[in-house]
Amino acid sequence: MKTNTTIALGMSALTIAAFAGTASADTATERIVSERAAAISEGYAPSEAALEAMERMEIALDAATPDYDVSLLSVAGESGDWMATLSLDQIAAAAGDIAPSSPAIAGERVEATDEIRGIKFDRDKGFVRYVSTERGFDFQSSPRLGVGRERSLRVVFEALDELEVPVHEGQTDLDVAEVEMQWAPVGDDTQRATATRATMVTLERKIAGVPVVDARIRATVSNRGELARMRVHWPAFSLAPELSEMRDRQEVIEEAIGWIVAQEEQPRQIASRIVFAPTARGYVPSLEVHIGVDEGNTPFGIAVPLAR
Repeated sequence: MKTNTTIALGMSALTIAAFAGTASADTATERIVSERAAAISEGYAPSEAALEAMERMEIALDAATPDYDVSLLSVAGESGDWMATLSLDQIAAAAGDIAPSSPAIAGERVEATDEIRGIKFDRDKGFVRYVSTERGFDFQSSPRLGVGRERSLRVVFEALDELEVPVHEGQTDLDVAEVEMQWAPVGDDTQRATATRATMVTLERKIAGVPVVDARIRATVSNRGELARMRVHWPAFSLAPELSEMRDRQEVIEEAIGWIVAQEEQPRQIASRIVFAPTARGYVPSLEVHIGVDEGNTPFGIAVPLAR
């Protein structure tokens, strides 16, 4: 399944603020029709240019929207709760460290810090963080290089296996990057040199090939081969239980258009992808749309449910 597409919009600056709507309307069509009627009753009808802009926007969003089907309602993540028995000692051991004493506990959230390290986890959110201030760059190493991709991945995945994070439940996007720094002896800028400060490993979660919004792991491995930082956000995955059918593609596009119009910006580029978006009831397959606007303005994004 193709899950993301980007379309550029060749649009002149057009005023579409007359269509700005509220989130309470059932569909974008109802929102646009009702506000157009209100505008006309007050003596100012939306221009033909604005209507043409709306039509071009709908065509572009339709082209940028990947195909989807009912199979999105039958996916499942790893069974069980990997954080059910998690402890500070287990996190510290996974990092090859020791846990600070005297933790602060507030419900499912536990946190402990000392002068060297900090550990925090929240069972409700599927969240873990570890950081060590003494595992920074080693200036005594020579050459001043990172430990490389293979060793960095081994360090990170050994830690994740110790924590029993289900990173092998499906396709996961993996990125490995070296974090470089410049340094020079004190008082001698002419000897400036570049060194690899750490290697950063990032995993973006996917279920059945579909990205899970805000579910990722990022860890850094020092140039001594030690886990220096790790941030895990990998909540238990389950679909919202009431979902039973997919929404019509045109209905989804119209709702997305309504939200875009409500921002009162002129879109220059539309990028979209299919995602699993978190809600209070569980995850919902959704169309995530990112909107590029005029230079100097802030791009924005929306998510429209694909199922009900």
